[in-house]
Amino acid sequence: MWWLTTQFLPWWMTGAGLGKGSSSGKSIDKTTKEIQEHYDKGNDVFSCILGKAMVYTCGVFHKIPKFASDGLTYKQSIEDGSLEQAQANKMSMICDKLMLRKGEKFLDIGCGWGTLARHASKEYGAQATGLTLSAEGKKYCDLASQREGVPTNIMCCDYRDFPKGMKFDKISAIEMAEHVGCANFVSPFLTSVRQMMNDKDSKFMLQVAGLRQGSNWEDVQWGLFMSKYIFPGADASTPLNWYIRQCELAGFEVHSVETIGRHYSHTLHKWYDNWLSHKEEILAGKIDAINEASKGAHLFRLQEFFLAWSTIASGQSSATCYQILCHPNRLVHGNSLLLPSICNLRLLLALVERPVDRCFVFLSPARKYYLQ
Repeated sequence: MWWLTTQFLPWWMTGAGLGKGSSSGKSIDKTTKEIQEHYDKGNDVFSCILGKAMVYTCGVFHKIPKFASDGLTYKQSIEDGSLEQAQANKMSMICDKLMLRKGEKFLDIGCGWGTLARHASKEYGAQATGLTLSAEGKKYCDLASQREGVPTNIMCCDYRDFPKGMKFDKISAIEMAEHVGCANFVSPFLTSVRQMMNDKDSKFMLQVAGLRQGSNWEDVQWGLFMSKYIFPGADASTPLNWYIRQCELAGFEVHSVETIGRHYSHTLHKWYDNWLSHKEEILAGKIDAINEASKGAHLFRLQEFFLAWSTIASGQSSATCYQILCHPNRLVHGNSLLLPSICNLRLLLALVERPVDRCFVFLSPARKYYLQ
């Protein structure tokens, strides 16, 4: 009961990390601790979940895949290539939405094992940079880039410690923002992203997990389980309208939104089959976490329960996932003058004829006019 109470107390009263406290207002040290506790279990453990793609985010399936529950063996399910194809579909979908072009500077914040960064570099010719807090993740990224002959620049640091002055044409944050903390979401997170963007044609893709609006006690229970046992300190329980509001407060205009939550159920189901296919190895201790957080039977049962429950939650659309494409909210975007100066003049002339108590003009730094 005490643990449940702590989830609704301010972070400064409870601390953070490994199921302690809420996700708000985290410092760099506390965020780093949370990431290390989860993502530095070892790459072998995660490969038993994620498969060859090594992507820990929702894929996009172009057709409904087959699973072990359809009569396949677990091994047959993971060897049909559908999970890897779904992740490739998702990565191309992100790059296409960002309108990523050859030679553009691309930043993936929270790059995981660097698969999206390598995809952007190899398939789109971008100058790809990845940002991660996981030492094990960076090792994998660097080795994979060398092995595949794909140039990427992977940096192991918090977004708040990112070198000042580095600018990018396109930026993505694919299911990393859940670790930011609610109180940090607008500032420093989204405002930092805004400052990293070049002015011309810059775009930002935010992919985030969340709960549907009007979630019930089952959804809350799932979210609390995830916060304590799977992603300590993370928050994937906010609805779409909350994310949209944060983007707008940070100075972004939302270009488009797509819900891909149903695809998450298929992704998680494939991860479940992959994990079950390694059951004997994990229980025998041949594949263990490199830290003391979880080993052997405890590791296997915990991940099995997490993947099974999450497959059901996303399958019934309780848990879901959003792709939110944004660009800086300013008068001029993408070489298109949204409000020509002659229109400004006509607008001001029209205002003169209106009663003062019925209208106001607010001149923002972006020179936009708001009328009441």
